[in-house]
Amino acid sequence: TQKKLDLITTLGVNPPTTSFNILNEGVGTVSYTVSSSKSWLTVSPTSGSTAGEPDQVDLTFNVAGLKAGLNSARVTV
Repeated sequence: TQKKLDLITTLGVNPPTTSFNILNEGVGTVSYTVSSSKSWLTVSPTSGSTAGEPDQVDLTFNVAGLKAGLNSARVTV
């Protein structure tokens, strides 16, 4: 399922770290990897597995060097 997150910040000011959960609601263990399409958006952890417990993934932003305007990135799980 695709989700969208919009953040607005002042030029040069990093937005707070935000997070989402990965959860296997089925039977067994599911392994996953997480990546970001842009270097200014870091994901952590970048891989893991879940057997029913929610795994939190943090998104950390480093906006230094970005120009004013719309900047987009994609997180892939």
